Amino acid sequence: MKLSLVFTLLVVLAGAMMTSAQNCICNLIYAPVCGADGVTYSNACFAGCARQRVVHEGMCVRNTTTSPP
Repeated sequence: MKLSLVFTLLVVLAGAMMTSAQNCICNLIYAPVCGADGVTYSNACFAGCARQRVVHEGMCVRNTTTSPP
């Protein structure tokens, strides 16, 4: 009984870590990285699943300042 419950829990957790697009399995540890596409990913694994190169660790920063005309 306990073994069955543990197995079921592992299957559910594995499903939570799987992205549906590429069936890529990543951990759920939040360690944000900025991808080459300017999108912030939860971690490097998710960036890799999106086939994006990691530009730097941390969130992407968009330049929102505008210079006067």
